Amino acid sequence: MAVNHSTQKQLIFAVLDDFCHNGALSNVFGGQYGSNQEKWALAVIDFIYNAMGLDLIAPMQCLHEFEKLSTDEVMALLVRSKADPNLERNEDLAWDILYLCGTEKLRLAAEKFDLAHWEALNQPVNEQFFDYINTST
Repeated sequence: MAVNHSTQKQLIFAVLDDFCHNGALSNVFGGQYGSNQEKWALAVIDFIYNAMGLDLIAPMQCLHEFEKLSTDEVMALLVRSKADPNLERNEDLAWDILYLCGTEKLRLAAEKFDLAHWEALNQPVNEQFFDYINTST
């Protein structure tokens, strides 16, 4: 997982509340409505793929059963939904209706490094936190 303030903020947010892709990494490339929406979308996909791969975030249960998708399937769905405007409606809406939340593993890690509170969003990057989440199983 990349060690930077944007990633740390998003992980802290995931511990405290659920989020959808459109709200993720809002300060990277200006976010969803920024000047480089393509690069932002790729950064979000990369973040989600890596965070799910480390078991830090997971899809929430929903009507479309996205929570049953693997990490690779979520990434493929998000990439397809940005690349092809003619997808089935469910896939086209993936960026709006697929919500994610922090896992128990992430919550415990955030608590260990005193990052499980709203004020932590403004704290500097905690490299020990990243070392821990990148190496723990």
